[in-house]
Amino acid sequence: MSLKTKLMLLSSLWLVFILVLFNVFIYLFVVNITTKSEKELLFAKAQTLSQEPEIADPSLWPEARRTLGQNLVSNEMIRLVDMSGVVRQIVYTNPTLLRKPAEIRSAPHSQIVRFRNEKYLYVQWPLYRENEPVGILEIGRGMARWSEYMDVLITALTVTSAGAVLLSVHVPSAPATGDDDATDPAKRNVPQT
Repeated sequence: MSLKTKLMLLSSLWLVFILVLFNVFIYLFVVNITTKSEKELLFAKAQTLSQEPEIADPSLWPEARRTLGQNLVSNEMIRLVDMSGVVRQIVYTNPTLLRKPAEIRSAPHSQIVRFRNEKYLYVQWPLYRENEPVGILEIGRGMARWSEYMDVLITALTVTSAGAVLLSVHVPSAPATGDDDATDPAKRNVPQT
């Protein structure tokens, strides 16, 4: 193997290593930002819902189905759970979200759960009446669209990295002799003045 081939191989391997590190960084950065954004949206929704009279007062929970239903979107679940862990009211569009058992939390909490290779985001928002905990408002949302976006990102990063590696391997190198015909005006057939 010639020195030129060894250097080309070494530089290509170095490029692949840098691209892999860069792609992992980009992927983790995008995952972190998008997941954080989704959590913030669900927490904001939970906080807004918790201020509704039917949600804040446990005696009105039997009538809360209408309010919860008006705030329900596709691929989502909203439920009210009392302090003993019993679900008192629930609305949903995706039955898979019901697989996660209700949990009582004393502070806002989020969790990502995986069922059948799909991710689901859950947020729990504690409910208080006269400074006493009365239950939680839990919102769960499927992250199928998010997963599709991450697949597109992985594909884009892979294709661009493969293209960069192919270009680095197949780009012709400059002449090594130092006689570059392109810089000598006499050899370029350019009229001299």
